[in-house]
Amino acid sequence: MRGWQRFIVPMAAVLVMAAAVAWPGGAAAAAQVDGAWQQLGLKGYTYRLLTPPSGALFAMQTGGIFRSDDAGATWARVNVPPRGAPPNAGLVFALDPTNHTIMYANGAEGLYKSTNDAASWTLILPTTDVLNHPIVSQADPNVIYLVMHDKPIREVTRLRFMRSRDAGTTWELLEELAPACMANTLFTQPHPLDGQRVMRQQTCNPGGSINGALSESRDAGTTWTKLFERPGYRPMRVGGGEGVMPERFFLNLLQNNTGNNLLLRSDDDGQSWAETTQPWASLVLPPETERTAIGGFDTDPSLANRVYAGINVHRSNRTPGVPSFLFSRVMLSDDAGMSWADTGFGGELVINDLKLGIDGQNLYASTVEGVWRLPLGAGH
Repeated sequence: MRGWQRFIVPMAAVLVMAAAVAWPGGAAAAAQVDGAWQQLGLKGYTYRLLTPPSGALFAMQTGGIFRSDDAGATWARVNVPPRGAPPNAGLVFALDPTNHTIMYANGAEGLYKSTNDAASWTLILPTTDVLNHPIVSQADPNVIYLVMHDKPIREVTRLRFMRSRDAGTTWELLEELAPACMANTLFTQPHPLDGQRVMRQQTCNPGGSINGALSESRDAGTTWTKLFERPGYRPMRVGGGEGVMPERFFLNLLQNNTGNNLLLRSDDDGQSWAETTQPWASLVLPPETERTAIGGFDTDPSLANRVYAGINVHRSNRTPGVPSFLFSRVMLSDDAGMSWADTGFGGELVINDLKLGIDGQNLYASTVEGVWRLPLGAGH
């Protein structure tokens, strides 16, 4: 998830907002861009994209990390440390958001770091624990957050939330939770401009006052306060907070009992939030639609009102043998989420992540079958 982890130079795309579009099979009015969506050479289930300021593009798959230095035309596998046997064999990977040659990944003996573009790796945190959610602050790359638990999530007896202030040389324990907490931090999002600020969502806090809420720390994770809460919903991701309007944020909410998503916006640095017009509002949904999910969103720091959202539309998934997925779309708003247009994405694949390239000339979507690219053009 690029989220806040990027700087960007001005981009351009001439887009005309459509009043209404239809689900596959109906007429669709697509946003006008400089090209059409193209499937790139990297195939396979791709669940996350990283776009560091160097211009490189990283794609995370269950089988490894892949990198492209030519906007997705060619790909090479990133050399990561060998991982151990389950339960800690799942891939964990993070980049220094200001320098992609500095990387962090899990291995057989704990957390490793490379300072030479993955040519070699050094063990920086020896542990047999399962590692999750490592993230490096864009504003201060010396600050790293990490979640650790001793066993797979349904068997966990110890959860720890860790912080390093010296790029992984030493680590501090911020929280250690009781065995009753089967899960804790679901995402951590350092502020892109302030190294002391960080947001997160957790499900099991010792005090209980911020369980399920979007919370914020202004002392690098030492103390936390509630920033936003809506009963029955869970914050999933925050984006924005930089560029020409740094006080603007977008927030993806998940409704716990249905799996539906909502996109919210704040124009006052996260102090208050309001619903946008939802990205699928202009779509004519088929009658069997039961769930609409946001499979990633991104903002353009050079254009305060520009936001992209990948959406996945599902029918009931309670029927055995019947896939729930109906179709997907990549939608675009040029008025901060008040209205949306279709970018012309084919709609036949579940979207897992959506990222604007660091040069602003391409939009990327990761799907269950690989990575796609939409050329947006250069210059305004």
